[in-house]
Amino acid sequence: MVKVWVKAVFVLLVISIGGPKLALASNSPSAFVQNVIYSNRIAIFSKSYCPYSVRAKKIFNELHEQAFIVELDLRDDGYKIQDVLLELVGRRTVPQVFVNGKHVGGSDDLRTAVQNVGGFCCSSDRKTWRLKDLKTGRTIGCGVEHALNIL
Repeated sequence: MVKVWVKAVFVLLVISIGGPKLALASNSPSAFVQNVIYSNRIAIFSKSYCPYSVRAKKIFNELHEQAFIVELDLRDDGYKIQDVLLELVGRRTVPQVFVNGKHVGGSDDLRTAVQNVGGFCCSSDRKTWRLKDLKTGRTIGCGVEHALNIL
């Protein structure tokens, strides 16, 4: 009886401090999705086996950019997260890519956005990326940061 009473007091104490509110929010799929999108410069909601997800991740890997990746098929709440994405962007499919808090779309959308920006070419040191106008070949911006801001 004493153990139950102590647990109840502890739970009430924690609730009054505000601990569970944070825990409940972090357990919400909607809060999780929002947190991922706005806490990371690049966020990809993906499935580990999906070839389109692999292609989206490869684009950022080739640019030496670290994306925060949520593999939905490896999470128990993956289907709930997909439901949130459907409400948020109108799609349940993967991948869903977000850059600087903005929805870019899926793999094809990402590829198109990168191509519309101009095109990426690697400098001789293989570490610096420049944006090139595909028609003229002239550099129109330097660095992945510039490109991601355009996206």
